[in-house]
Amino acid sequence: MPLEMDILTEIRDNPVKWRLMFELLSSDITKSLYQEIGLKIADKENFVKQIRESLLAYPKPVEADQLIEIPDNTFAEMTLDRIGKHLGKEVALCLCQWGTGVFKYALVEKATYGYWIALLLHCKWDDNLWNALGLPQDKNAIFKQKFLNTQDGEQFSLSYEEANKEPLSDWDLQMLNDSVNEEDDYNFLDTLELVLGAAAAIIRNQHFWRWAVQTFSEQEINTLHSNAQKLTKVIEQFNFMECLTHPSLLVPHYCHLE
Repeated sequence: MPLEMDILTEIRDNPVKWRLMFELLSSDITKSLYQEIGLKIADKENFVKQIRESLLAYPKPVEADQLIEIPDNTFAEMTLDRIGKHLGKEVALCLCQWGTGVFKYALVEKATYGYWIALLLHCKWDDNLWNALGLPQDKNAIFKQKFLNTQDGEQFSLSYEEANKEPLSDWDLQMLNDSVNEEDDYNFLDTLELVLGAAAAIIRNQHFWRWAVQTFSEQEINTLHSNAQKLTKVIEQFNFMECLTHPSLLVPHYCHLE
C-alpha cells in the first residue's frame, strides 16, 4: 500500500515506537477498547490476527548476546501493507493517521494537549485567571463544564478494569512474560494501561476542541489562544511553556473522528 511521504518518514524515523504500537494493539485487552481510543475497526478479530501474524513473522530484532533492541525500519511498513491487503486500504490509512496522531500525542508529544489541560485546570480555581482567558460571557460556563467533563477518565478506567479481568488471554500472558524477562523492566500490562489511558484522554480532548472550534468564532478562538499564551508568562509555574498549540490544530481531520 503506497504511503504518503510524511507518514513514511514518521514510520522510518521511529521504528521502535511503531512496533510498540502494534504490540499494544495486538492485545486482547486493547481489542475491547478500540472505540475508547479512537479506532473504529469493524473486523476486530481479523485486524488483531494480521497484527499478531506480522509480529510473529518479524520478531523483535536484538543483538546476538544482549537484550538490546535494534530498530527495524521495515516492520511497520510490512504490517500496514498486510492490514491493507486483508482489511482494506481505508483501515490501513486510518491506522496510519491514528499512529501519527493519537498514539504519538499519547506516547511522545504529550505537551500538545497536556499544556492546555494543565493551564485550564489551574485557571478553573481562580475566577480572575479564568476570566483573563477572554471567553465570551454567553459561552463561558459551557466551555468550562465541557472541558472539565472531558478530563474525567472514570468511564475509561471502568472499561479498562472490565477488559483486564483475569485470566489473561494466552497472547496477553505471553506478551507480559516476554516483557518481564527484559532487562529494562518494561512491563507490558503497565505500559498498556498507561498508553491506552493517555490515548483515550487524547480522543476526549480532540472531541472537546472540535466542539470549541465549531462553537466559537475564529476571532474568539484566536483571542482565547492569545490570552492563554499570555497567562503562561504571568503564572510562574507555566513559564516553561514556550508555545501553546492553536486550538484549530488540536482538531485533526482523522477518519477515526468521522
